[in-house]
Amino acid sequence: MTSRFALSLLTLVACSEAPVQQDTPDAGVTVDSGSGSGDPDAAVPEDPGSFEVNLQRSQHPLVTGTTTSLMVNVTRHGAFAGAVTLEAAGLPAGVVAPPVTVAAGETTGTLELMTATTAAHSLPTTVTIKGTADTLTSIATATMTVRGLPGSIDQTFAGGKKLVPMGSASDTAYATAVQPDGKIIVAGFASAVHSGDFAVTRLDRDGNVDTTFGVNGKVFTDFGSLDSAYAVAVQPDGKIVVAGMATMPGSSFDFAVARYNSDGSPDTTFSGDGKATVAVGGGLDVAYAVIVQANGRIVLGGETNRATIPYDTDFALVGFLPDGSLDTTFGAQGIAITPVRAGTGRDVIFALAVARDASNPGDPVGNEKFYAVGGDNDFAVARYSANGQLDTTFGMQGLVTGVFQSTVGAARAIAVTPTGELFVAGHINHDFAAVKLSPSGAVAMPFGRSIAAVTSTNSDEAYGIVLDGNKPILAGWVYEGASQSPNFALVRLNTDGTLDNSFGTGGRVVTEMAQAGQPDQANAIALQTDSQIPAVRAIVVGSADNDFAIARYWQ
Repeated sequence: MTSRFALSLLTLVACSEAPVQQDTPDAGVTVDSGSGSGDPDAAVPEDPGSFEVNLQRSQHPLVTGTTTSLMVNVTRHGAFAGAVTLEAAGLPAGVVAPPVTVAAGETTGTLELMTATTAAHSLPTTVTIKGTADTLTSIATATMTVRGLPGSIDQTFAGGKKLVPMGSASDTAYATAVQPDGKIIVAGFASAVHSGDFAVTRLDRDGNVDTTFGVNGKVFTDFGSLDSAYAVAVQPDGKIVVAGMATMPGSSFDFAVARYNSDGSPDTTFSGDGKATVAVGGGLDVAYAVIVQANGRIVLGGETNRATIPYDTDFALVGFLPDGSLDTTFGAQGIAITPVRAGTGRDVIFALAVARDASNPGDPVGNEKFYAVGGDNDFAVARYSANGQLDTTFGMQGLVTGVFQSTVGAARAIAVTPTGELFVAGHINHDFAAVKLSPSGAVAMPFGRSIAAVTSTNSDEAYGIVLDGNKPILAGWVYEGASQSPNFALVRLNTDGTLDNSFGTGGRVVTEMAQAGQPDQANAIALQTDSQIPAVRAIVVGSADNDFAIARYWQ
């Protein structure tokens, strides 16, 4: 008898020894040895290749009413050699860009970005550039901003205009400075708690009051019964220096200066409480300008009355050490006084500018000079060494006067070029005026002297100047027609001193900041850079309807 176990074992052995038959493939048939469909007759899919799109520029300002070309590079890889269609998505409102096809064999396509005249100005917007070819795609991104024509109000800045009530009654902004982060410092006068105080506010890059500064974005500093700030400068360490005048007991007006920390709090390392005053001549002493020297010392410029005649004043400078004490090495015991004209009359410094010799950066203080501009019948310019002494190598014994041979006028602002040339702006016979001077004080051609009236029928005066490349922009105010209320006014000049017709209307821009009939007066201008757009815009400050007024313009 045979057991079931034995039979099972015999069956297993028999099966294991059975020959395995395999099919031999026909000649010319490719065998897929991979993990595909398992079909031995299936062909290996051919690699379709690929492509990528890249932009020649990643930032694109789009000007209203114009068409901008966006160049797109197409790089093909592998077996792909076909055409690619380019499209833009996420464009700012008012901008269209028809699709374009980059034909086979071509490597560059151009999208035409058409911006409507009515398109609203925009903050930086991320736009997607997509390339497609059958099932293949590639994407690149660009930053685009809709901007206005040169001289137009920038609508992205608080709608274009910003009014900031500071005190309870009359407020006037006289000065502005832009921090490296784009925030805007505005300084002036406000009737806050007393008859008048230093008033300072800070706005963010796009015109909102910076509530982290001072108390809800505002700082007031009281010296005496009537105080006013006329100038501001930002130190490299972020501290803010504000200068002007103060009414002190037993005196008329004195030079006054305050320094604040970057958050608007008083800098108590400066004179113990963050502020200092100096009686220069015992009478009318007012500071209208301030600069910070390379060594951290502070210089105020203005006028002083040393005579019994009320309006017989001279150029006056006061130097302070970084701790707020008088710099006794500056001028004569901290004070330098320069009579510009013989006899009586008002000689007043309205603006200061530093010029440093870039050829010797190892000694910035020793090579530092600064300019003072002003006058009260014509332009007057003086150059001083870092220690407050007149530089007699400039002009006639340190002075340039009688630039326009006028009896009505004054220089109000100055800008120094990288090569040491000067642009000085103000008014002559109540018209915008500017002159370009060489480093030696000679009138520099082809710009020379320029009188650029905003209107031929009424008064206009320039109070500020900046350089837009090699073109000066002057800012001030103008009375139009029979109006008794001025408006903000700007002009841009060409390198030969003529009006730049590409700016505003015939080189001129007039802005009504407040409601009709209310006075608007621009007193200062500064440039604000923006790496996101990229763009450089002009910040203009002054007063409107008894408030601080700020506007931003495209260049």
